[in-house]
Amino acid sequence: MTDEKKINSLIYLLEDPDEEIYGEVKNNLLSMGEVIIPKLEYAAKFSENISVQRRLEEILHTLHFTQIVAAFTNWAEKPQHSLAEGLAIICSTYFHQLDSKRFISDLQLLKKEIWLELSHQYLPNKSILQFNKVFFQQRQFSIAEMPCETKYCFINELLYSKKGHPLALSLLYGLQAALLDMPMYMIAFPEEIILLAFTEQSFLPERPENAFGNSLDFFINPAQSGAIGNQAGIESFLRKNNFDSDIYSYPILCYAGAIKIYLQFLKHHFSINADLVRANDMDVLQNILVSFHPNV
Repeated sequence: MTDEKKINSLIYLLEDPDEEIYGEVKNNLLSMGEVIIPKLEYAAKFSENISVQRRLEEILHTLHFTQIVAAFTNWAEKPQHSLAEGLAIICSTYFHQLDSKRFISDLQLLKKEIWLELSHQYLPNKSILQFNKVFFQQRQFSIAEMPCETKYCFINELLYSKKGHPLALSLLYGLQAALLDMPMYMIAFPEEIILLAFTEQSFLPERPENAFGNSLDFFINPAQSGAIGNQAGIESFLRKNNFDSDIYSYPILCYAGAIKIYLQFLKHHFSINADLVRANDMDVLQNILVSFHPNV
């Protein structure tokens, strides 16, 4: 029997309601690897049997996630990370058809647009205003009306639709600052709030053991259209919400740390939406990350 005939026969057997038979069919299809993904996607698209569709989607999910685990493991074990590549891998867990090369290329295009506005030697505050001009006025990135809708949690959706969850907005903003080598670094506060701190202190974002000394100049809040605030304002906000008001107790996010925060956020999102399969996927990726970076 040719491989194609075998695949067709196995797909046909997915109609059998017996779970034991389904288990054997599933294992046979999974053993063939990613090369059968197009065939299964075609079958899932045109099948009118809801049970068969569900089973095909389950098998496809396993095949896709196997690829993602391999890619993410390769990313995590590198001594120097590309934050953009890590985010692209995570986005592909939900958007299987994501073109990672195009995604990263479009991030670079955004970087170029911002860089052109920053080509003059501006003072720090003026630089942020020019950055915000491109990001919020020209590109019109903003918080979605229904930010907790799953698609808006992903940065690629934000990049192309201009709408997203506040955390996705903050991560995209922080990513662009990193690509431009601007002295702005992400700090994770409670309640999924990420602010960027502007400082002249030298810092390597790949190294999680680094933390700020007492040298934060001001903060930028991407979720509030890049609003600039001072230390006193941030401390007041933390006290009002019964959080630790010592801003220096919150470490800066290295790239691995930013990815961990994102995975934790997505795991929580999928959990409260009863998508336990994807919640578990985020947990698997987080465990891989921590295995290579136990200090994040």
